[in-house]
Amino acid sequence: MHIPHAEPYMEGHNTWIANHVGSMLVMPVGDLAQHMLANICFYTQNGFPIYDDIKKIPIPGIEKFNNMVDVNKAIPLTFMEQYSLTELTAELSTSCYAGVLILQAMGLGGWMFDGIDRHTVLGASGDPNVPGLGFRYDKDTRWSIPNPTGLQGIFEGYCPPHFNDMREATEALAERKFGEGGCIIQIHLEHGMIVLMSEQVQILILKNSKNV
Repeated sequence: MHIPHAEPYMEGHNTWIANHVGSMLVMPVGDLAQHMLANICFYTQNGFPIYDDIKKIPIPGIEKFNNMVDVNKAIPLTFMEQYSLTELTAELSTSCYAGVLILQAMGLGGWMFDGIDRHTVLGASGDPNVPGLGFRYDKDTRWSIPNPTGLQGIFEGYCPPHFNDMREATEALAERKFGEGGCIIQIHLEHGMIVLMSEQVQILILKNSKNV
């Protein structure tokens, strides 16, 4: 990936060492839109809706779901956004930490690095000679920076324009988690054995067995 050894493409104090021949940059990946939807699902399951604290209004129509959530105990939208961003950042940072431990075990030099501009990496640098990874990004007069959302056919965020609307994105997330071949393990009892099932793995555990 072509990233010039100069600002604003990377921080000035890293230009002497970063992205040179013989170096390797490993980037953990997370989908913040999917993470946000998952947190909305989590809080909904626990009876908490969202409140639009930016516009100071309830989410329109939320009262129709008062059998699922307590509309008087709504969580601010900005809190949910910050919570999701922080949680995802912690998960990605943990993977970087694990990578550093592997480097140390192998006797290689390296460190947790965040000195490259994220928009340059994703493809929103604004310079056609620095295409980065070529992610789709959008601009809006309300936004101070571009918004990269995904790379078609490879990594598509759970949000428009990769889905027609957020309802479609939410339905896709539910199918990914709970549909056929989903990542949520199904648990049921068969002939005195507990069967944990997913598309990737099937595990049989003898009921009350000490040899699990």
